[in-house]
Amino acid sequence: MLLEYEKEALQTCDGQNSLLVMGGGLNIQGIILEVVKKYLEKTYLVLLVNFNTEDESMLLRMESPFLHDVRTLPRTRRREKYLNGGVFIASSRVFLADMIDGTVDVEKIDCILVNHAETVTETSLESFISHVFRSKNKTGFINGFSESPVPLSLGFSPLARKMKSLKMNKVVFFPRFHSSVEKSLKGDADVVEIKFKMSESRSHLQVILLEIINGLLKMAFRGPDREEVDAEAIIFGSIRKTFKQMNVLNSRIMEDLYDIRGLIFLLFSCDPGSFYGYVKEIVKKQVELGKDSTWINLPISHVLIDGAREQFEEAIQKIEDIREQKEKRNEKNELESLLGLSDSKLRAFYTLNPKIKKLIEILQELGEASSIVLVSNRAVRNMILNVFVVFGLVSVESIEKKENTVKILTHYEFKYYESSYENVIFVESGQDSVRKIERYRVMHPVKVFFLMHSSSLEEQRYLNEIRREKTSFEKLIEERSRLPLQLDGEDVIDLEEHESGEKDYTVVVDSRELRAELPFFLFRARNKICISTLPTGDYLIGPTICIERKSISDFISSLGTGRLYSQMSMLCHRYPSPVLLLEFDGRPCLSDHYRYDQDTFKNSIAAKFALLLFNFGMLRVIWSESRLFSTKVIRDLQRKEDVPSVSERHKMDPVLHEILLSIPGITQFNILKVRKCFKSLKDLIFSSMDRLELTLGRENGVLIYNFFRQEGGGENKTKAKAGEEIDG
Repeated sequence: MLLEYEKEALQTCDGQNSLLVMGGGLNIQGIILEVVKKYLEKTYLVLLVNFNTEDESMLLRMESPFLHDVRTLPRTRRREKYLNGGVFIASSRVFLADMIDGTVDVEKIDCILVNHAETVTETSLESFISHVFRSKNKTGFINGFSESPVPLSLGFSPLARKMKSLKMNKVVFFPRFHSSVEKSLKGDADVVEIKFKMSESRSHLQVILLEIINGLLKMAFRGPDREEVDAEAIIFGSIRKTFKQMNVLNSRIMEDLYDIRGLIFLLFSCDPGSFYGYVKEIVKKQVELGKDSTWINLPISHVLIDGAREQFEEAIQKIEDIREQKEKRNEKNELESLLGLSDSKLRAFYTLNPKIKKLIEILQELGEASSIVLVSNRAVRNMILNVFVVFGLVSVESIEKKENTVKILTHYEFKYYESSYENVIFVESGQDSVRKIERYRVMHPVKVFFLMHSSSLEEQRYLNEIRREKTSFEKLIEERSRLPLQLDGEDVIDLEEHESGEKDYTVVVDSRELRAELPFFLFRARNKICISTLPTGDYLIGPTICIERKSISDFISSLGTGRLYSQMSMLCHRYPSPVLLLEFDGRPCLSDHYRYDQDTFKNSIAAKFALLLFNFGMLRVIWSESRLFSTKVIRDLQRKEDVPSVSERHKMDPVLHEILLSIPGITQFNILKVRKCFKSLKDLIFSSMDRLELTLGRENGVLIYNFFRQEGGGENKTKAKAGEEIDG
């Protein structure tokens, strides 16, 4: 059942190229479900783009004959499904490949639904899909959905860039302060808020963790971007969405921020032993990274380790006598002291955190009533589950059978939870979960408990989430009022300013390379993109030129393992003009990756690269500082290519093709080089040994030379075709 504001949002976006942005927890999933239901007919062809696993599972529960999951189907089966119509679920890469190679008729697509629009960037696959769709279909619709206004509002002119990326001309906002939303959700709630005084040790550790987060942000963001992202955005928002919106690709720092944020949740909601154990775990991870470690190099990092240890030792002292303390201190691992505690002392240890103690009391009072305990992450959930087992609130058997009346869910899991409940206990607050309960309360009675430490980050969390979302909506609404008229013009990269007339260029792209950004730039530069599974290389721009693209990290990795050597060997044997394209961000300096404490020059990156170039003298290397520069370089190579069409390799006389392959020394790998370097069979037959060796290598050159000069051999075998041109 939809509420009034949901019906209004559904009606506002119907039949238009629009982006719907709602406040978190306001049931945007329900609106998407209603939109999908409308298209579950044979007469429609609709693609669902950028839906995560949970969204797809929610949709597939509808079990309609016109809802098709084509993620694992082969191309021929997908083509049959598309012809039958309906709504289709697949990855963005599958949809993009099908649209480019004609598996699905783009002109017959009625609508594309793009979920999680806040994650779409100017160079993402979703943007590529929107551009391909709009270039071939002027009447179909593109509808975008987002319930994350905070990452959506980051950067310069974020709304204009998003609408340009998705080829949309209208945006609709439904924040929590929208009049229709307030009217639909008004009413009194049964809420109990319980606050606890925070200890000095927790207060001290909280400040340390904030300093570490700020230190990591300085490593990840520089210039004006640093002002856009602060510690609050990391603690209270989505780290992945924030980094993606700011176009910062640093997975190492992202993972470290997740670790430190997890420590903040553990600090307030777990026992000192779990917190100290997690600190030791992530410190060990940093030590193993060696040169690539991040926050462990900050001056304040040792204070975190000492503070966590002191908090744990203080907790142990409170439940043990002096004699036991001395015995435990002799152990190598302090955490092993917990294993020897009796059940009564273990319960006392867990309840040193007042939040856990109060949580146990509330659940004991509620008895058999259906209750949900909400936490921020799985680490806290697992710890609380262990506490419940120790206190006898749940049993191991009931956990395995999932028959508990008390369910512990993360806020993300609660987002997709559809069963009924009577009580909700917030161990850690979450704005989206509060909104979902507000909506649930309209039709069902529910009692809510909030547990939090006063004067702490978790107390600020809920208020900050509301404030940040409200500020983001205000920024987006203001930008919408200044948006220019959106026209359906093509977003192209003009590379033909020095040429008269238009010329068609074709690039064959390896299907595995669609995840990269370069194919999108090539498409915008008016190249005809063909998708194929290339045996070697990533981009084929002519019968003689093939490009292998590498990022600097991939280049260093494949150079170290020897994979690059085998790739270049295949590339140089198959194509006369092989190219290695190295794309980098920043400066292309290999010395940055030299490990002075481990490497000698013989096993350094520079030495391996020099050896590669020495062995493959015909290999050309291009250093590219951006995707745009790579696109311009490829266009220059296309202009210099003698044979204008990629398909000309198929024009060779099949009889002549078989004759060439029957000659020892000529293989599928070097037949294109033979066609390129020799005008006819006669030219090949009477070539000197030096020319054959220079062109095809010593081994192949000797085989061909001896074959045509063996007694009674060459003249008779090639007499009929000796003057025929190799190019057919």
